[in-house]
Amino acid sequence: MIIPGENRSTNPYDAPVGALCANFNTIFFDTRQDGSMVSAEPQTPLIPYAVKKIRSLGLKRGRYTFTHDPAEATRYAGELFRYFLRREGIRITGTIRRGTAGSGIRPVLTYRSRFTLREAVGKMLKFSSNFMANQILLCIGARVYGPPGSLEKGVRAVREYARGELHLAGLNMVEGSGISRKNRLSARDMLAVLTAFRPYRHLLNRKGNILYKTGSLTGIRTRAGYVEKKGSPSCYFVVFLSREGPDADRFMTAIARFATRR
Repeated sequence: MIIPGENRSTNPYDAPVGALCANFNTIFFDTRQDGSMVSAEPQTPLIPYAVKKIRSLGLKRGRYTFTHDPAEATRYAGELFRYFLRREGIRITGTIRRGTAGSGIRPVLTYRSRFTLREAVGKMLKFSSNFMANQILLCIGARVYGPPGSLEKGVRAVREYARGELHLAGLNMVEGSGISRKNRLSARDMLAVLTAFRPYRHLLNRKGNILYKTGSLTGIRTRAGYVEKKGSPSCYFVVFLSREGPDADRFMTAIARFATRR
């Protein structure tokens, strides 16, 4: 699935989405002084399939998107399944293959995440995860219009909610993370979003009495959120900069000072 605005880079924000993904379709690793590679997170082993991809890309350490090929991404998930099954003493034969499950096939395992949607959104906002944003968008589309999930269904569901509930007639949305320049939203529209999101503002990053979300593309810097005041309603702020010049961070001190005087 191609997300508008994504490039075929190794940056994590360009990680592709899909129905079966492992570790955000990224590899997180470190390289020791002797040149050997190790996983940089305890929950995900650095399997030979991943090491081969790392070496082919010439990577040294960090978190990277290792493929934009759906077949390779699915293969990585399959290789991890095989690793964990073998670790539990389960004998594995045959090869890993991609395919479509036919109708009437009984699932061997059904897994439900321990994280609620609210918790998942909080993590998405904390780490500015484009991958999580679009995965959630795909799930919304499947929930509203039925499976399988698709970008078109997710965008349609959000557009209809924006028009019907938030009254945003001018919203143009092509994907869920903000990585595409074809997404269009005015500052006034964002204010309506903040008003509706106020009960969940605690999910945003906090700096002092400011709760906020950042956004950036080349030549574009944005900040939106709330300034908390004791005994008073929150103040809302929206900063959209679409030109080279001062960064949005430079406005935050002035915004906080102004809001606390009111």
